[in-house]
Amino acid sequence: MNRQIQIILFAKDSSKSYVVDFTEDDTIASLKGKLLKKYDLKQDKLNLILCGKVLSEETTLKNLSLSPLTYLTATIPSSTSTNNPQCVPIRSESSEDSTENGSFHVFCKPCSSMRRGKLRVYCAVCKSSAIILDREPSRWSDVLQ
Repeated sequence: MNRQIQIILFAKDSSKSYVVDFTEDDTIASLKGKLLKKYDLKQDKLNLILCGKVLSEETTLKNLSLSPLTYLTATIPSSTSTNNPQCVPIRSESSEDSTENGSFHVFCKPCSSMRRGKLRVYCAVCKSSAIILDREPSRWSDVLQ
């Protein structure tokens, strides 16, 4: 079943939004290929980022728990930032681990129970979601501030 995802591409001082069709079995590599082909982009290097993490080429989209409102951030790395230690790719998880991939347990008020949820991260200053995390949240103050 085909779905669509919005990808926001940040390049230098500008950004542009693209919509790409995908299936759950697509990988990040195939999604990049579809984006580049559909919009005739001339980039050989492109990073796709979800929740502040650079996604590895082998990651399948079904392991990312994407919702209809999820969007990915795409960046074109500059030649000076290729060795950035904060750009740590997410490892592709096996199917038995995929239920916990990128998910947190949250209390849902309408359901009155604990459910799987997603953590959304933004820059504290400009509120942009085009960020790369240097580590996972490790305590409540990381999530609540």
